[in-house]
Amino acid sequence: MKYFLVILILLFPSKLSYSQLFSNYGLKIGLSYSNIDKQYSDSKLNDETNFKLGLGISLFTESSLFKNLNLISEICYIQKGYTENIAQVNEKGENIGTFTIKERFDYLTIKLQPSYQFELKSLTPYVFIGPKLDIKLNNQDENNFLFKFLKNNQFGISYGAGIKLNKIIYYPILLEINSNYDFGYSFSNYYMKVRNLSYELKFGIEL
Repeated sequence: MKYFLVILILLFPSKLSYSQLFSNYGLKIGLSYSNIDKQYSDSKLNDETNFKLGLGISLFTESSLFKNLNLISEICYIQKGYTENIAQVNEKGENIGTFTIKERFDYLTIKLQPSYQFELKSLTPYVFIGPKLDIKLNNQDENNFLFKFLKNNQFGISYGAGIKLNKIIYYPILLEINSNYDFGYSFSNYYMKVRNLSYELKFGIEL
């Protein structure tokens, strides 16, 4: 129930009229590029993790607040995670190679982003920044050890830029890139702290 209330608050601000809320809406789809930042209490320890590609899909509405200033409300499915190369050793402690683990974390993300638009003839560049809420979804991979201990909810901020192409087809086409920053750690204990890192590149259509 609390998730439902948060979604209503973020997607449907009470000060906007019904017609404003649905002035524009559409679909975005693209790639996420994610990793994790590990911080150990022992400064001598250091794990190098690598970025991982995932899927990002979102539905959005756009509302006009003032001239050139819009409010973008968005609900997204985002695949995050990382890859890591693990050294293999034999019984003598000798290095015999490496193997790669691939961890995937699925999230439902809600964003509320004021956007300033620069209106030109055939295209509209825009920038945006606003709060986000990540809600951890169930993961069926029993071997995904870290996912079990990540926080269920994570607040942060999303910011980026995009271009709206107005005259390619009947509907405007969007090209957008954004970065997501978490305010807190998704996992923390006396030994290690973990923060999610993610970027998104999306194409979209505005109806």
